[in-house]
Amino acid sequence: MGKFPTIKEVLRAQVKHPPLEDKGFFFTVDEKPFVCKAFAMHPLVDGFYSVVVVDASEDTTRDGVILELAITQGSAKGEVVKLRASSMKRSAIDLLGLPATLEVREGSPRVIFDAV
Repeated sequence: MGKFPTIKEVLRAQVKHPPLEDKGFFFTVDEKPFVCKAFAMHPLVDGFYSVVVVDASEDTTRDGVILELAITQGSAKGEVVKLRASSMKRSAIDLLGLPATLEVREGSPRVIFDAV
């Protein structure tokens, strides 16, 4: 077996680098305003969607839970829906990773958790 290079631990080392201009890098400031390109968001059509809870946090100001649900099947697969649920009997931590069904009726969502 040959020798392997190792990383030398150097504490409190001070390294000075020459300016980047000396290496051929040049910087300019563009005065154009910052443009944010965002994705268009379309509401989900009425129906049932298989989802999994990918994030959950307590909403202490409105006595509920903020849920982020990833759709796992169908044409909307991969979409993430964020909503606030009230009257939850479980804590936000208990909901992480749980499968559920998202029902959308007349634009209003309803989350039905699968029996676990």
